[in-house]
Amino acid sequence: MNFKLKKESFISFLKGISLGGIIKDTVFNVDNQILSSKNIDTLSVLFVLAKIKVNTDEKIKFGVRDLPLFQKAITDLTKGEEVHIVIKEDSIYLDNRKMTFNVAVPEEIETYFSNDEKLNGLLKNYKNMFELQFKQLEELKQYLSVFMSDHVRLYIEKGKLFASSPEKEKNKFCIEIASVKQKDVELTISSKYLIALLNYLFEYRDDQKKISICVVEKIPLYLKFNNIIWLLSPM
Repeated sequence: MNFKLKKESFISFLKGISLGGIIKDTVFNVDNQILSSKNIDTLSVLFVLAKIKVNTDEKIKFGVRDLPLFQKAITDLTKGEEVHIVIKEDSIYLDNRKMTFNVAVPEEIETYFSNDEKLNGLLKNYKNMFELQFKQLEELKQYLSVFMSDHVRLYIEKGKLFASSPEKEKNKFCIEIASVKQKDVELTISSKYLIALLNYLFEYRDDQKKISICVVEKIPLYLKFNNIIWLLSPM
């Protein structure tokens, strides 16, 4: 099998899965001209569901053991505007076979999430979506970089979305992010994971696009940008 992808789009896709190394390996599934990936980190805090279009009608499922290295090799070493990937037997070849990566079977990949029934059941809970612009998240990103608490509270109260430090913290912040049409709800999530996600989003900031979000009590926070969905489990 061989196929090509636009280099910059593929790098963005890989970075959106990895989020700076949180997801260290992955399984890619190629089917119906779509390359997709479903991941859960080793602490079961972050789900990542990603897809990108490819120019092949063939089907294959294969694992990559070192996702950060694979991403860096494509970023720094491949030439031109497209990435040409050849998969033959147990190897992945890049850049006219100058680079070779071993193919892993899905069962060997620690972050591979294969329970589609559980995932589809979870996704059915996200009904009342709202959208945020990048400028509405700028202040949150700034505050999280200064107040280095382990967790952050996201809550909706009287039609407004807020973010704040946990109540137990001695040094706190509380900011209003946006007005939203959703009932009151509260989640406490990992600051580390949210910062990694915001860093990715602002690296690929596009003020012509919006970020879809859904906050539901007791289940992961939902965020979507382009063709990637992230679910951050509450603490």
